[in-house]
Amino acid sequence: MQTSLTSALGPHLRLRALLLSLLSVALLAAIAPAAASAQTSDDQNAGNQCDPDVDADRDDQTMARISLECPVDSEIGTVTLRTTEGGSVEGRDGTTCERVSNREFECQPEDGGRRISAQFTNGQDDSVCAEPRLMVDFEVNFSDDTRDETIENVEVRNCPVESGDDEATPEGGIDSGAGGTALRSSAPGPAFPALGVVFVLLAAGGLVARLRAAR
Repeated sequence: MQTSLTSALGPHLRLRALLLSLLSVALLAAIAPAAASAQTSDDQNAGNQCDPDVDADRDDQTMARISLECPVDSEIGTVTLRTTEGGSVEGRDGTTCERVSNREFECQPEDGGRRISAQFTNGQDDSVCAEPRLMVDFEVNFSDDTRDETIENVEVRNCPVESGDDEATPEGGIDSGAGGTALRSSAPGPAFPALGVVFVLLAAGGLVARLRAAR
């Protein structure tokens, strides 16, 4: 009797164990990409010090305000700005800027401060919001010469859109160290793990149907 009962329960136990294994695989498929994406983001942001900003002028879109703010204990020596559009840069709020080339400018804060502020004007009177939009690279050299920080591909923000709202999400990334580069993560979106879960569950359902038919 006991042997008969064990034999009857055997397929059910094996089926349950198989389903648990498939569910574990599905959960791993859903969680792994998100964890990898979070780790990539952490790696990219490690060591970041300064916060850049490039904002289109609301009244005249041939101009953009460029600013950079570093931590309280920082003292900026120079900041080299490299723009994707030719034009001119004028220092503001105590910042002085010199032209190196049509697309490169060197700025210094007042009295070795931790902020710079400048205004970019497009040399062709084109809108900084026209595609491709204005982007700025920042190369920060600190006064103590202990580190440099490079911030690349900061896209202009606050450009008007068809809905009438303003965009406020910058492109590009930040990294620290001489010549460093950080790019936007290209990790797959949440749709891919979800599809993986669906496929696994469908496979499990088909297996259950086949096992029931075989009994």
